Parts: sequence; C-alpha cells; structure tokens
Amino acid sequence: MTPEEEVKKLRAILAHSAGFLQGIAARINHWRVWNSANTEDFRKAAEDCDALGRKLAGLARVDENG
Repeated sequence: MTPEEEVKKLRAILAHSAGFLQGIAARINHWRVWNSANTEDFRKAAEDCDALGRKLAGLARVDENG
C-alpha cells in the first residue's frame, strides 16, 4: 500500500470515529432530556465527546500539505 493510500485509509478511520463520538454525544443529550437528568457530569460528557469528534473530523479533513 502506498503512503497516499495509507493516509486516505487513516482519514476514513478518523472520519468514522468522529461520527461515532458525535453520535454518542447526541445520545447522551437525548438521554439527559428524556430522563430529566440535567446534571453537570452528563452535560460535560456530551460536550467532551462532541469536542473530540469535531477535532477528529478536522484531522480527517486536513489536506496532504498539512
């Protein structure tokens, strides 16, 4: 596998992971609203998952020149 193919593969993994983490954040927020569990811990967990997902999505979009 060429380095370019490896990079493409890694970007796909990052993008998938980002979507997964943002999905977890959405589920945590949905659960909080549904169960009236508006605790600081759950809000923080959802924000952390979403932030990490956004960072991974950004890494997946970085062009080859850096």
